[in-house]
Amino acid sequence: MIAVETAFHENGLQYGSADETIGRVLKKLIRAAFALEAYVDAGEAAVIFATPKMAEPIRRGVQEHLARLEPLLSRQANLAIHRMSFRIIANEEFASEILEPVLSQVDAVADGSELFLRAQQLIRLCDPVRRQQSARPKVDHPLSATADKGSRIGEHVRATMAQLAAAGRLTPHVVDQLLNARYCKATFKLGLPFLKAVDRAMELSRQRIDERGYGRYWKQPLRIGSRDFLMCSQWFVWQRDAFDRWARDLV
Repeated sequence: MIAVETAFHENGLQYGSADETIGRVLKKLIRAAFALEAYVDAGEAAVIFATPKMAEPIRRGVQEHLARLEPLLSRQANLAIHRMSFRIIANEEFASEILEPVLSQVDAVADGSELFLRAQQLIRLCDPVRRQQSARPKVDHPLSATADKGSRIGEHVRATMAQLAAAGRLTPHVVDQLLNARYCKATFKLGLPFLKAVDRAMELSRQRIDERGYGRYWKQPLRIGSRDFLMCSQWFVWQRDAFDRWARDLV
């Protein structure tokens, strides 16, 4: 799989007129396909053009041309190019298939400064997608006091968890799930367990950091019943909907 180009434009992908833009995108895809044919023994491959913003008429125009191109290439049995497919990733798909995976890997990269800055650029370019999601009608529920989209994700998570703990919603079964790394990855796309049991025999500041010395948990423990837990601090805006769905299911 190869991402041909990630094109960043404040007002959407544009190389001139709509026809010129469609033509430029098609040329990039075709050039990439022939480059794979010439230099890489790729076998089957998906050639992708990725951009945070693309007007729907341009996307439809590109896909219509690709629908006619792919059958022609599939007949070239003597070339590897007949095993290639083409795809456009843009708008909502860009946020879910490119932005979110990038953000989920920030903690796994030893020197994540460049990756983090790039991710922040992608977040700004995907703002219209988030604004469209936040414009959906709100549903009243017991957590509505912390459900305001304007609050920061960290503040929202901490306040919601405090409410759930006070209401007795964090049962032993729920706590066991939040201590499980696999469950937290599948439910929230967290790279760490949501909760970490506090060891009273160890200094609290040491329990907040990972093996590289980075703080991964908030300083203030959460009291659940008679036990204290640290909460993972590695939350991003795009994880908020998953967290809110989980919290609503507990109410």
